[in-house]
Amino acid sequence: MKLVYEPLFRLFLMLIHSYWETEKEIYASLPGILAYNAVSLAAKKFGGNPVLEEISSWDVNDLVEALKDSELIEDGVALISGNEAVFIVEGCKYARYLHQSLNREFLCPYALLAFLLLRNTYRDVKFAGRLSELTENGSRTIFIVHGKTLLRSMRARSKEKL
Repeated sequence: MKLVYEPLFRLFLMLIHSYWETEKEIYASLPGILAYNAVSLAAKKFGGNPVLEEISSWDVNDLVEALKDSELIEDGVALISGNEAVFIVEGCKYARYLHQSLNREFLCPYALLAFLLLRNTYRDVKFAGRLSELTENGSRTIFIVHGKTLLRSMRARSKEKL
């Protein structure tokens, strides 16, 4: 029996995992440790690591679609041009609550997910300057990316052949 809210649960697990994965790149923090414990507990309960299994075939556009389908955002886009990737979220359901807490100094939680997925696609991913530009109902985050991974390139070629 599948839960009705399974996509939201998977997104939540991805968010926790992305906080843990990006913790080294951003800052050392207690939430990173708590996130790791939550992912480990979920992995024990559900066998294997559900987060890694779920996102292994995703790219940033899949994330945008999942966020829209879950009605967490109204619109979003991932634009990749050269060595720059821009991740934009508009109409975020929880922006008015989250952005006050984040105090414009931290990264949008959805941008963390995008960062994790970009790391799945590119060998080197970094934040360009400030973390996220938080707006009233969304965010804009710019990443610097270098070198597509071999696995991702092979997947793209196999899709073209189909």
